[in-house]
Amino acid sequence: MSENFWQRSRGKRRSAPARGKSKKEVEELVAKLSAMGFSENDCRKALKSTNYIEQEAVNILLNNPSKPSNKKSPRKKSPARTKKKSRYLPPPPFAALEEDVEFEKGNFLDCRDKYGMWLEAEVVKLRNDEVLIHYNNWDSKWDEWIPLKDKDKFAPFHRLSVHGKQTKYRMNAKVAIWGPNGLRKWFQGVITDIKHKQVKVTYDESSKNRDCDYWYHYESPDICLIQDFDSYQERLRTQVVDDDPDSNVLPSPNKPPASSSSSSSPTPHSSSKTEEWYEGKMIEVLDTAKKWLPAEVLKVKKRKGGGHMLFVSYENWDSSWDEWIDTIKAKGRVRPLGITLKESEKEREIRELHEAFRKDLKERYDFEIQDIKGDGNCQFRCFAHQIYGDDEKHLTVRKMCCNHIGEHKEEFENFICVDFEEYLKKKRTPCEWGDDITLTVLLDIFDKNVEIYHQGRFEEKEEDNSKEKRKYYKPGRVERRERKGKENELPIRLSFHENHYNLVIDPRVTYPLGDGKARDAKTNNGGLKEDTTQNDEAR
Repeated sequence: MSENFWQRSRGKRRSAPARGKSKKEVEELVAKLSAMGFSENDCRKALKSTNYIEQEAVNILLNNPSKPSNKKSPRKKSPARTKKKSRYLPPPPFAALEEDVEFEKGNFLDCRDKYGMWLEAEVVKLRNDEVLIHYNNWDSKWDEWIPLKDKDKFAPFHRLSVHGKQTKYRMNAKVAIWGPNGLRKWFQGVITDIKHKQVKVTYDESSKNRDCDYWYHYESPDICLIQDFDSYQERLRTQVVDDDPDSNVLPSPNKPPASSSSSSSPTPHSSSKTEEWYEGKMIEVLDTAKKWLPAEVLKVKKRKGGGHMLFVSYENWDSSWDEWIDTIKAKGRVRPLGITLKESEKEREIRELHEAFRKDLKERYDFEIQDIKGDGNCQFRCFAHQIYGDDEKHLTVRKMCCNHIGEHKEEFENFICVDFEEYLKKKRTPCEWGDDITLTVLLDIFDKNVEIYHQGRFEEKEEDNSKEKRKYYKPGRVERRERKGKENELPIRLSFHENHYNLVIDPRVTYPLGDGKARDAKTNNGGLKEDTTQNDEAR
């Protein structure tokens, strides 16, 4: 029936008051009117509009100009529905989640809990396609099995859980977030908490009729300030592959940006084949707008024919701008951080002293210093390199060391000037400095000798035939600790300067020195003094 007809019928004054009808009586009326040739649907509408008065319903049906029949008319095919495209594009993949993670028992990694927080974790057990995760410094009741296919929950250790500060987001800032837990749409929320480099966002999820909270890393492409959201979407649209506008695949990060080596001439500070590259190094990179920006080296790969490929992340920019840079083809785009700044007198003195230290070791012993990453794990990294041949096993070495201290509490508690349990908990934390106690324990469990070459100092001395003073380098002391019965074995050699350990390498020796096996020998406490302070701590 036409729309106008139903409007006229609803506007008619009813001639009788409403009458209650049972369900059975209504069905009988519908069947009676349907037998007159009207459709069942129209009969029900007519009866309802007349408060189930049979005669008025018949009048309405008879006055209908387009009286329907029981014969069904052929239904016209509706035009094919096209899928409505979303106004906003989804975020690109998070580069940190595409890095390789090793799932072996005892390995450390970053893991995202159900609240979105990235935490330090350890692999406890593996079965089929699942891994049992234990969150460091949390009770074992929070351990959980996570499917290996959930790659968005795993990242390399300290890639996202590392402590620090970020300046991009502030409390109560309005942000746009990509829905967590499979909610594939953008929400608007407010930052309600900040912990190091992670922010908690409170947003309204209509399906739950309440506010929800979720944590995001500040580098994640899944979060953006609300005032920058339109420009962020515009950048995504320009990065989508032209021949497939429905695709969300971004160009490969290996593809060089607009400003390549051909468009920017090398500067006097450009990188060379002998430049030292390592993960975590801060550098300056020339971006597509021809501006030098600070960036962090996240990955380093050796390049065939010399040079390196660097995967860099720009400071205070989200990970969608991370890119690979060829140090040979685009050598004019990278330079050391702060190379254009004038070196202070103090910085020059520190640099010259360290150069003299290296030169003295080379001339006197033919030793070379191998730099170790200064991330708070340097003491454990040195032993991991000398015992296993891989300084990335420093967490395994730290765990063995702390377990040994905990199992021999009666031997060490008199040498610790703070609460024993607090001390042990602190030393179990990655990036916590080692000290004289941990050094002694490492020598015990690996049954090794050690030589520590301390950096010397500059002194001034008058010339023989002149009153002018000449600056010269005075070598520092060499500290030796030998195990009983092991006096003739090769020691682990370390250098110590500016509260940092490096390796001292003898080119004539084949490394590693150990077999990776720990001894359960009791500590002889050689070199330890009661109530020792932590002034000997080193990064």
